[in-house]
Amino acid sequence: MIIEHLWIKNFGKLHNRELDFGEGITVIFGENESGKSTLHTFIQGIFFGIRRMRGRAARNDVYSRFEPWENSSYYAGGIRFSCGGKTFRLTRNFSKESQRAELICEDDGELLSVEDGDLGILLGNISQVVYDNTVSVGQLKNQTGEGIVAELRNYMSNYQSDTEGQIDIEKAVAALKEKKREFDQARKEELRKQEELLNGLKGKLLFLEEERAELEAKISEAETRREGLRQGEGKADKKDRPLFLQAEHRGSMAVLLAGAVVIFLSILLLPGMIGEVTGTAAGLATIGFLFRFLKKSSRNPKEKHNAPEGEGEIQEEEKKLDWKLEHLREEAEEKDTFCENLKEEYRELLAKHSGEMTPLQEEIEGIDLAIATIQELSRTMQSKIGNRLKNQTSKILGQLTGGRYTQISISDEFRIHLNTGEHYTPLEQLSRGTIEQVYFALRMAVSDILCREEELPVLLDEPFVMYDSRRLQNTLKWLSENKQQVLIFTCQEREIEALEALGLEYHLVRL
Repeated sequence: MIIEHLWIKNFGKLHNRELDFGEGITVIFGENESGKSTLHTFIQGIFFGIRRMRGRAARNDVYSRFEPWENSSYYAGGIRFSCGGKTFRLTRNFSKESQRAELICEDDGELLSVEDGDLGILLGNISQVVYDNTVSVGQLKNQTGEGIVAELRNYMSNYQSDTEGQIDIEKAVAALKEKKREFDQARKEELRKQEELLNGLKGKLLFLEEERAELEAKISEAETRREGLRQGEGKADKKDRPLFLQAEHRGSMAVLLAGAVVIFLSILLLPGMIGEVTGTAAGLATIGFLFRFLKKSSRNPKEKHNAPEGEGEIQEEEKKLDWKLEHLREEAEEKDTFCENLKEEYRELLAKHSGEMTPLQEEIEGIDLAIATIQELSRTMQSKIGNRLKNQTSKILGQLTGGRYTQISISDEFRIHLNTGEHYTPLEQLSRGTIEQVYFALRMAVSDILCREEELPVLLDEPFVMYDSRRLQNTLKWLSENKQQVLIFTCQEREIEALEALGLEYHLVRL
């Protein structure tokens, strides 16, 4: 991509300005407060837009810092650039009241859509974080931000020759974990319902066992009662009547005989009242009456004590007990069958829940496997791309330092150590100038990796303040040989003098 022309209608301190650029190195020279950083920010805003912050953050955000004091609604500008053999014109209105962007291909007049991602495709689908931490170096911002670490890790994780940069590994893993949380919740609910079902079956079994025990008690009581009735009926048949009737009859006879004897003796011994013959006849009559009474009682003991009716009741009671026992045993058998069915259902359910894999468990295990596979591939890709990044950074740093430092190491946490010849030294222990060069080399190496689809212009705002003359010349030489377009914003003439000393072509724009 080559930036060809800019027009700024109203942006910060720049009003109605038009600037032309070309390939190679362009030095944008101006004194302090001349608008160099404003121009740098405008280019970034044209490509990625400027988002208005909310609350207190809005007081000093990019939008507020560069919003015009006058004509704030006319907060706009445009850029013409070439990309992929075609020329495009991009215009933006940054005003929050009428914010919009328009992208047109000037070769055929086609109107493209910024909202649908057409501009992103022309920029190689890089994010603003990547842009800010690679080809766009703000004033005193050579050091990369934390955002680029995540971008690099993501890129390294999903790098493959045919799907390079197309998958966001961190988002993919996060989405899988979120899905797993949903399945975990569903699984917990499933287990809760299973536990309720098992407890319900267990409760039914306990209730049935209690009912079965009560039935056994009733059956035992009925059998004992029936056995007692049968034993009583057998004795009655043997004696022709119940024992209590026999005893009662014997007692009555004894009482009657004793009474007859007393009456008889009284009559016989009663002097002077009745004659001997008469007394004898009366005594015999009395004895005869008693004998007939006892004989009658002896002949009909069952009739006297209602024995035939008692036998009928016993037989009827036995029939009722037999019927009751039959039904109790049938009920007990039904409960036994029901109880066995419940036990079998409980055993099957328990075995199923403890051994068989449910669909939810399969989903959860599948997600775990997917996450583990992605992370393993991520580590493999990180190792491959990490080595590539380390080698590319070391190569660029060697050219910038004239071969003094040619090897660095980058840990998994992106801590950088520099091989000084004696040992690897943490970057923060080196001079400020060396630190700036290492980060510049890292930015350029990252841009080679992340900006592969379309090489973007390199924008450098006062990046070489801490460089000595030799390393400045080495850096400018490397840029002229390796980058299509470089815009250097500076308030010093050091870069101009170094370019002329090297005999390198450059364009000069004065603000």
